[in-house]
Amino acid sequence: MWFTSRKWVRQLNWVLCVLGGFSQTALSQAPSSLSFKVALTQDSLSNTFTFPDGPSCTSINIYRKPVNSFYWTLKATLPAGTFFWTDSNLVAGAIWEYKFEATCPPNSPLQFLAVPNRLAPRHNQGVMMVVFGAMSEQDSQQLSPYYDRLIKDLTCDGWNVLIHYMSVGENDAALRSWVQDQMVQHPAPFHSLYLIGEVPVPYSGLIYPDGHLNHKGAWPADTYYSFSENVFSDSLISDASAGYVANHNLIGDAKWDQSFFPDTTQVFDIGVGRIAFDHLPAFGMSSAELTIRYLNRTHAYRRADFRLEPRAFISDGFGYFGGESFATAPIRNGQALYGVGQTTSLSNFPFDPNENCQFYFLCGSGTFSSCGGTLNVGMLVNQVSYAGFCSMFGSYFGDWYTNNNLLRATLAADGYTLTNCWNGRPLWTFHHMGAGYPVGYSAKWAMNNSITYPSNYGARFAHIGLMGDPGLRLHVVKPPSNLFVSSNDQGVELTWVASPEATHGYYIYRQNPATLAFEVLNTGDPVFSNFFVDAQPLAQNTAYMVRACKLEEHPSGSYYNLSLGVLEYGQGVVNQAAEVALSASLKVFPNPSNGSFSMKTEELPSGNYSLEVVGVKGDVYFSGTFSADQIHRGVAVSCKTAGVYVARIVNQNKGIVCSKRVVVLP
Repeated sequence: MWFTSRKWVRQLNWVLCVLGGFSQTALSQAPSSLSFKVALTQDSLSNTFTFPDGPSCTSINIYRKPVNSFYWTLKATLPAGTFFWTDSNLVAGAIWEYKFEATCPPNSPLQFLAVPNRLAPRHNQGVMMVVFGAMSEQDSQQLSPYYDRLIKDLTCDGWNVLIHYMSVGENDAALRSWVQDQMVQHPAPFHSLYLIGEVPVPYSGLIYPDGHLNHKGAWPADTYYSFSENVFSDSLISDASAGYVANHNLIGDAKWDQSFFPDTTQVFDIGVGRIAFDHLPAFGMSSAELTIRYLNRTHAYRRADFRLEPRAFISDGFGYFGGESFATAPIRNGQALYGVGQTTSLSNFPFDPNENCQFYFLCGSGTFSSCGGTLNVGMLVNQVSYAGFCSMFGSYFGDWYTNNNLLRATLAADGYTLTNCWNGRPLWTFHHMGAGYPVGYSAKWAMNNSITYPSNYGARFAHIGLMGDPGLRLHVVKPPSNLFVSSNDQGVELTWVASPEATHGYYIYRQNPATLAFEVLNTGDPVFSNFFVDAQPLAQNTAYMVRACKLEEHPSGSYYNLSLGVLEYGQGVVNQAAEVALSASLKVFPNPSNGSFSMKTEELPSGNYSLEVVGVKGDVYFSGTFSADQIHRGVAVSCKTAGVYVARIVNQNKGIVCSKRVVVLP
């Protein structure tokens, strides 16, 4: 299917207060006029930009920067009437980010593009920390298969996945400590944090970015988990003036003091995303059921089982709004990702399948559960949503941990919505997604930005947060299927069913048994057949993965994109008895546990086997030799150190017969 100074705060007070009062329709400047139109053409060593409105501009300044930098360098100042510019002598496979700053009286429009030029495939996305909230035994049994599938999907999408199961009573400070420890132990170019279920919600600050004094206080602040500096305190603010108890912030109440982070040398290190489906009674479903619905959706999306039309719809209920012009940044984002002709206005939320879209923005007067007359939670309960990556702005609902909250409800609804955020104070920028970056990268930029892109009021405030899976990307590729792994005298042979979208072949990966990381075997050119031989296999049961590669060519550039991987185990050099046992299914119960659990399988041939529990770095925490008969009955195992492990059965030839991920709670 295609489907900030105090003066600035004072000056904004009146504007802020009217957010929930009316929808401004009389525009001083249309938001679309503040987005500069840019079209791109490429060859391997140059980017050429054309400007449809160039002849009406008196000047155009063009800036460039590395994609991870905060600071721009002026590359050119073009005189009046110029309609194109070429950035030449580039390095093949490079990515640059551009800012276009035009003077086209009476407007001064801007545009931003992250421009890859046949950028090489990104085999390693970085580190994804996944935190599962504390849950009942019933919910654990219901959710575990979907959580396991999610971990597999993330791994097969190139993430180094680290898992933490929250224990009952574990607070936000303890979780932040775990996150910071993982940052040190697992350095990577990009870190992301995915919070699932009833994970503690930090509250912080004395703020009211929607302009309502009865809403002034502490707001939900997942920025707490991302900020690199330990600056958080609970000893300065004592204010209970808000009309909502959740926003009261008192000394010693476990709500943090910090409202914003003015020192731009202190950075938010992590792209954070969250799904939380509790306190949504309007849907008449349990949080576990809503979680499963969402995880099924993101699983299907990663597999390219559905696609939404590559276009952006803008539902703008505020217009120019005294210069804040909330829709301007989403219009720029849409034009950067899809082109000028695919970014258009829409007066309603896309419940019609003919209006399905990848990108959607809505702003208007709000309540906790509605935005203007365009959308409310009741509509989401009874209809199918056809909007993918959403962002919205209006009063109240940016404080997202409330009953039947609009931001969270869009993800709970039936349909195709993937993420949502409160986009307006500050503004978010999503143009990096056109270069293959995940939406969590946009969340990280939203938290850090104050000088790089226009931000509006609220830059580097504590309340900035993403609802949804931070690992999702804009472009998906249909994966290969039916990977088959076998041994012969040449090594380990892999065959698979081709992907219909593998325009540039396949990459083959083998898991390192010590680090559990998947390493590329064909580090040079991709494989253009559906056959590969690992001539130097490891002498044990080893996981292999195959990913399809596609050249993505879009309005903001080109890059080689990888599909989700298809995964299978190969036995390496083992005997026939081990080959028979490869289908054995290991049962571990209870899982998660407090460190005491049993391992069992009923599918082993006779003989002796080693039972092992190993850490992610290959450290052995438990090892013992047992007969097949003992293992059939079940073997009690003790591993008291909290963490994530692999429990496995190893035969006499050192081949891994079967394995299972095990979680030991604190």
